[in-house]
Amino acid sequence: MAPDAMAFETATLDLEFPNPSALANLLAVLPEGVVLVDTDRHCVYANPAASEITGVPHEELLGRDFLTVFAGYERAALLNRLTAALNAQPARGMATVQRPNGEERQVECSMHLFVDGRPLVAVTVGDVTDDRRLARKAALLAQMASHAAFEGSLESTLDELAE
Repeated sequence: MAPDAMAFETATLDLEFPNPSALANLLAVLPEGVVLVDTDRHCVYANPAASEITGVPHEELLGRDFLTVFAGYERAALLNRLTAALNAQPARGMATVQRPNGEERQVECSMHLFVDGRPLVAVTVGDVTDDRRLARKAALLAQMASHAAFEGSLESTLDELAE
């Protein structure tokens, strides 16, 4: 092992686990939603991003059946993922959050077992709705550009299509 790599490994091993208030501050500023769910599917912790993504106020999210923030047609599959996570089988996939106003948001959802005196599932949700919308628009624009007759440069054709 190279001396620099050994120094890094040793330095990494000497680090202490951050104090609880530092972890709470970190969770509070993450753009991804983080939720801890108990074996009865109740939210026992949620960071601010979880409330923002789901559209459910923090005080209403705590104690709530976690599956109710998702579109009804996806709850059975999400229950399977949650059960798998409780059995130490991490689960990951796409899901649809349905906000109280009816708006649906596409999220990447990851579930992992977390034991802190009792089994919990740590769930992260990242809103990808806007990213997916932009990707669809870009794909459509590329398709339109590929079928367009080019009388000028590709750049001028794209400029015309954008107008």
